[in-house]
Amino acid sequence: MRARGRKAWTRDRIARVADWAWPWVEEHLRGVLPGERVFRGTNRYQASDVHRERLRALGLEGYRLHDARHHWAVRMARSGAPFELIARQLGHRDVAMVAKVYGRFKPDTEERDRWERLARLGIRRNGLVVLPPVLPPIRRGRERA
Repeated sequence: MRARGRKAWTRDRIARVADWAWPWVEEHLRGVLPGERVFRGTNRYQASDVHRERLRALGLEGYRLHDARHHWAVRMARSGAPFELIARQLGHRDVAMVAKVYGRFKPDTEERDRWERLARLGIRRNGLVVLPPVLPPIRRGRERA
């Protein structure tokens, strides 16, 4: 799904919708007019209030809506996603802030090599083969594709 940015086109985002959620999203969108907000009558303050309310009901105090955004960015950086993509999804103008905040989570060559070895071997847990997250291949030197 594409979400239009509030200030500039650089703040547009593409949000992935999980396969299990599509039927609900499609049903909901049938009642939404073109150009209308997906969740009509809701602003960012109300979303934050609802989020806090739901967490309180679950007994999870002190977890901000912003923490989910940070968690996503850390996971993307750990998977080796380009900082340009992370910056774009977070709505940043350039990669400077992403590199400053999330640069420490970028996997180094040794860690990526270890993940690739594990991916080739697979990890056995309770009789099942569990594969680690897929990382893009590492290019060394001037290899040709």
